[in-house]
Amino acid sequence: MTISKLTLTGFRNHISLNLSLNSNFVVICGQNGVGKTNVLEAISFLAPGKGFRNAGSEDIFNKNDNRLNEWAVSAELECGYDDIRITTGCKLDTYQNISRRIIKVNDELSYKSSELLNYLKVIWITPQTDRIFLESPGVRRKFLDRVTYNFFPLHASHIVNYEKLVRSRLKIIQQSKFDEIWVAALEKQLATLNFQIYQNRTNCLNMIKESLNLNSSNFLKPSIGLIGSIDNFLIDIKNNEVEQIQEKLKSNRRTDALSGRTNFGIHKSDIEAFHPIKHIKADQCSTGEQKAMLISIILAQIKSIKQISSTPVILLLDEVFSHLDINFRQNLIEELFALEVQAWITTANEHIIEEINYKKNVVLI
Repeated sequence: MTISKLTLTGFRNHISLNLSLNSNFVVICGQNGVGKTNVLEAISFLAPGKGFRNAGSEDIFNKNDNRLNEWAVSAELECGYDDIRITTGCKLDTYQNISRRIIKVNDELSYKSSELLNYLKVIWITPQTDRIFLESPGVRRKFLDRVTYNFFPLHASHIVNYEKLVRSRLKIIQQSKFDEIWVAALEKQLATLNFQIYQNRTNCLNMIKESLNLNSSNFLKPSIGLIGSIDNFLIDIKNNEVEQIQEKLKSNRRTDALSGRTNFGIHKSDIEAFHPIKHIKADQCSTGEQKAMLISIILAQIKSIKQISSTPVILLLDEVFSHLDINFRQNLIEELFALEVQAWITTANEHIIEEINYKKNVVLI
């Protein structure tokens, strides 16, 4: 299954864009500022969340035409037996109030964005993703959670509920007097979510690690794992995990209240990655090595998804070839063709088109 038609309305600099496609490789070539990345960002809105720029709906509206009162992204997926159309977007009313973002599948309103994962999974590498090993633990957690909910669709709602409970508990325990029974009930819910999220992340990483070990690839295959207060805490615990997490939260009440933060939980976890040969942390490796390891993780993720699910994968590669030498570029092109997923690629380098187009099965825009 691939995107056979893509329509953008009022999406950033694209007042109206209509594309018809019949290939697994779509290359968008042009100078900076023409809106190449905006097309990929629009496709990323076909996944749950705020797209790969983490943008609010108010940032998406086209600023060049005041007559436009909406932005919308519509994609037709070619299934072979019955096409699927997914539409998402927002409108402005007379008073410039922004409507809630809507999602429709075959013109029927969908109330849960996680339902999009039943139809396609959108994965991306952008220049911002390239820095993942140099970013803060919070950025890496978001990266991991996005990877995880491609395997476990309920994971995203677990994260949202967890964050709400953390805020509620902290607000209550900072009061001079509070209801012990109510706090205990919150901590039980938090403990359950802690363990569910930990399990999802761990199972996700295990599948990716297995794929890294089993599949041949010319890219560096990093050793990866989770580190953090709860991850280290649970390593040696085999039974009654939820009860022990709950007890840990209870014992931390005073510390958390005084510090104004929750000091234990899955929101403290981080991904640790090491060079497979040099055995040094990824953030100490060269830019090229970091990019090669990231690409390896993404490819392993896609291979794992394809092993357990028939849901199609759309891969967005924003200027991903920019800092790769010709050998790495050719390796990546071969890997992408072998994966049999639809890849959308942006580049300002016409030589990249020649390298990709030797297969004679590429749509150029």
